[in-house]
Amino acid sequence: MPYLADRILSFIPTNAIPQHLASYIPGESPLSTWPVVVSMTVTYLAIVLGTREIMKDRAPLKLTTPFRAHNLILSAGSLILMALIGEEVFLNWMKIGTYGSLCVPEAYTNRLELYMMLNYYFKYYEFIDTIFLALKKKPLYHI
Repeated sequence: MPYLADRILSFIPTNAIPQHLASYIPGESPLSTWPVVVSMTVTYLAIVLGTREIMKDRAPLKLTTPFRAHNLILSAGSLILMALIGEEVFLNWMKIGTYGSLCVPEAYTNRLELYMMLNYYFKYYEFIDTIFLALKKKPLYHI
């Protein structure tokens, strides 16, 4: 019985989440088509490079409180997702063993698919890190 998942998901009306948001459906789930992915990538690059260009002749921004709040959200979200995914994989491992917990279709539960989708969406929120780096005039890449 997934105790942690039941406790956390009791606050979320999961039956109200449209199927294309809770599981990956090519062409229907957000960011699942090439035009959307390309436009998201171009928008991201425009924002990051534009911010870097605007900040070129300006002093770096401190942004301590917003950056800490952002990092707290990232850390808490990652911890919760790790615990939920870990619990689901552990329960699968207890039922169907090591190979089965990762390699058989029965291991890929609806709940696990929801967690993977949430993790996928969370990665787009993580792009904000790069904007913070640009506003703080930190290096965006190392060669």
